[in-house]
Amino acid sequence: MPLGFGLEIRRLRQDAGLSLRGLALRLGISPAHLSDIERGLRRPSDGLLERIVRELNDAGAEAPVLLSMLTGLDDVTRQWAASTPGVRALLHRCIRSGLSPNELIRIIDQACPQDLDSH
Repeated sequence: MPLGFGLEIRRLRQDAGLSLRGLALRLGISPAHLSDIERGLRRPSDGLLERIVRELNDAGAEAPVLLSMLTGLDDVTRQWAASTPGVRALLHRCIRSGLSPNELIRIIDQACPQDLDSH
């Protein structure tokens, strides 16, 4: 995971006037876990990300912005990719298209207007 996400969490935490230990306590995780997130060594679960946004909301945390900074695959997507034939070919085709992820999402949304994020 690029450091950008972790650095943004650290910036928001500091803007909120919270210590690493203080935010970790509020989130119900260890300071080491939060430190790993801030240093880009761990990806928060979806539930933890929601709690982070809630705790840092007053400092300007916004879920869509933070989600756009995350890279890598969450557990559900990783499992789907590992168990579904053709996913690798699909991803390679996306890469070869030369289109940005936002452009590809726009095309998919036009082709499949239902809310795919809810699955």
